[in-house]
Amino acid sequence: MITSAATIQATVGQSFSYKITATESPTSFGATGLPAGVSFDPTTGVISSTPTTAGTTTITISASNVHGTGNQTLTLAVKPAPILTITQDITRNRFSLLVKGELNQEHVIEYTTNFQQWVPLATNIVGATDWTLEYPQATENTHRFYRVFKR
Repeated sequence: MITSAATIQATVGQSFSYKITATESPTSFGATGLPAGVSFDPTTGVISSTPTTAGTTTITISASNVHGTGNQTLTLAVKPAPILTITQDITRNRFSLLVKGELNQEHVIEYTTNFQQWVPLATNIVGATDWTLEYPQATENTHRFYRVFKR
């Protein structure tokens, strides 16, 4: 009997991992109906990926041992990545970061100048409205790169 959750929540561009668990010491696992780009290890029962498109997929998972095979339907729901919009106001020497994401999800904005060390800039929960961050120091650097991700 499969005991792992019947749903997976994932986000475009962020890796996820899901392990099939079951009673009675399974010796092998199965998964059919996996979307393109999703990896599956039949020995460990781990499904993993970094999704590139949003959508919902129904997967059939199984766990087998000497007594038989148990099956379960698994729903993989991939949500869109947060959208980051940057606008610069040169006359005021500042710019705004606008994050559009899921309701009540914590988002982090980080920056780097070398793609090796990322520095946290701000963390906020995007709720019923979008998040706009005024950051006057941004125009002090000519080569600064930003990223946003959901925690």
